[in-house]
Amino acid sequence: MADNWTLERLQEKHPSNPFNPLIANAFFRSGFIESWGRGIEKINRECRLMGSEIPVYNLDFSGLMLTFQANQRILEQAGKSIWRRSTWKSQGEVTRLLMVCDDELTRRELQVRLKLKGEENFRNLYLMPALNAELMEMTIPEKPRSRLQKYRRTEKGEAMLAVLRPEEPET
Repeated sequence: MADNWTLERLQEKHPSNPFNPLIANAFFRSGFIESWGRGIEKINRECRLMGSEIPVYNLDFSGLMLTFQANQRILEQAGKSIWRRSTWKSQGEVTRLLMVCDDELTRRELQVRLKLKGEENFRNLYLMPALNAELMEMTIPEKPRSRLQKYRRTEKGEAMLAVLRPEEPET
């Protein structure tokens, strides 16, 4: 990071100077970066929209570090237990499962949407943690091995998805 950067200057509009322009350009072309030099502005805006404190910025010789404060209201709404890493080892996998399950779907349909081939890995890393956390449920719980079995998000899963993918505020 350049010697002339200050926290105040980073909070204002400024030109982007990526550390590795080749990697930054790849992210830009793939759609992960919408525009240059607006990241901090967007982080602050999204935090305010979610009712959270803006992060604490620490700029030193090693670079920029951000520390975010959890929004207690949102944690309570989604259920604090689902955020505890010790009780939910497959957080990323379950998040992906919630995002692709927009209807009542079979195990096979869910695997196809996730582009997963291994049934055992799908069950162990995705489906069972989601069922155990009560984020997904079976449509025929009394017959878990039924060939007609499908899965859907629960209210708790919907609340978690709303936290992960908040709707755009109306303007």
